[in-house]
Amino acid sequence: MKFILFCLALISGSTRLLAEQTIQCPEKKPVFSITFPDDWKVEAGDSVSASSADELANIEVLTLDQSEADTAIDVAKEAIANQFKGVKWQGEPMEGEINEMPVTFLTG
Repeated sequence: MKFILFCLALISGSTRLLAEQTIQCPEKKPVFSITFPDDWKVEAGDSVSASSADELANIEVLTLDQSEADTAIDVAKEAIANQFKGVKWQGEPMEGEINEMPVTFLTG
């Protein structure tokens, strides 16, 4: 089964870049690992939810079957619109790759 990595990052300030805690996701059959600074609050399971100690950066990461990508993009856009009123999307989502894993980037 082919998986994609979908990452939603809401960052409104700078954060410390010392990485000290590594999380594998999903926990039962890991597809990827991600490392966060030790002072970040991280919740892991089928997805990873992390926020910086100062709460200026929030990241949501999950794995999906490739067939779920289009639905996930719509859900992400809705979640972002709920956090940031008046978001204007710039172009279509862009496909890319990080560490040999396919990712989708939203710009708004």
